[in-house]
Amino acid sequence: MPAPALWPVVAGTVRSDAGLPMEGVIVRLEGSDGAGNPTSFLGRTAIKLTRAPSAPSSIAIAATPIHPAQSINRLSQSAVTVEVDWPASADAQDQAEILLESGAASVRSQRLLVAPGARTLFVLDASPLPDGIVDLRVTVTTPVGTSSTQVGLPVRKDTVDPALPLGLGLEVTAAQPVPVINARNVALVPLFIDASALVQPDDRATLRLGAAGQEVVLSQLALLSGRNRFSVDATGLADGPQPLSVELEDAVGNRAFFTGPVIDKDTAPPLPPISVRLPATNVHPENGIGLENQQAAEFAIEWSGAALVTDQAQFQLGGLPPISVAIQPGAVSAVIVDATGLADGPWPTELVLMDAAGNELRFA
Repeated sequence: MPAPALWPVVAGTVRSDAGLPMEGVIVRLEGSDGAGNPTSFLGRTAIKLTRAPSAPSSIAIAATPIHPAQSINRLSQSAVTVEVDWPASADAQDQAEILLESGAASVRSQRLLVAPGARTLFVLDASPLPDGIVDLRVTVTTPVGTSSTQVGLPVRKDTVDPALPLGLGLEVTAAQPVPVINARNVALVPLFIDASALVQPDDRATLRLGAAGQEVVLSQLALLSGRNRFSVDATGLADGPQPLSVELEDAVGNRAFFTGPVIDKDTAPPLPPISVRLPATNVHPENGIGLENQQAAEFAIEWSGAALVTDQAQFQLGGLPPISVAIQPGAVSAVIVDATGLADGPWPTELVLMDAAGNELRFA
């Protein structure tokens, strides 16, 4: 008896049968030869799966220390992490992939298995995408090829650093002509940032005065094109040189740094004199002004050896105009005053000293 022959497969139409279970379906071909001998052929296992693909519960580019959420910047563009959360009802047999698209350019992730009740992390290189709005999509595919696409919130890509300021420093005024921190302005140090015309409304600045770890910081400062003025309290900083810098950050986390001048802090008052007096003579007692000396009362100002010739000094008797005095360290300066314009009676004397930093001392 001849052996049963296998019938060749011919092209035709396969009809779907909804009555079959959604499991592995065995394809079996049965027939018979011309003599009526039966024959059969077992094909590959086919899978019937008519359910919809798993749907994620969220799709996002999460915030990190270098960029806010839904953002791609210069530092993050080569390794953008997209987080996809899945509900517990998701099917672990499904696979998902991420598409980032901007205009005609796009980048696609590798396919990863769905993680029911957990999170899948996709890392993509978004460098080929231009700056602008980037569409975020996740496509989920079942084992039989059924797929669906979910769209996430738009992503902003910006790889341009903020525009650097044109100037940074301590503002001088007529009352404070020297850019230094002294006893008069230490609680309200007048600082400025000269912002470029390219500054953006959502750029923010962080101003730092002082050495790292001890600095005074002003953060989240909005800038306008031109001069922006701010005040800081520098009473907590020690006297000495204080570096000044500003860090700018745009809406997607790009940062730029600008170093300003080193500002000297000097809040120590000038050294006082040892004494200010009108010495006695053979015709009048100490600190006495009589008829014979009222036109040329000669006061003596005695200085310590540590006095500074760079300090300025002015002597005043009563309401008379002040007189500039040359400081002589370790010696005595003579000041001659015409007191004829004063009425008889006691009159105060005052010596006002000012150092190069603008600190003032009044010595009565």
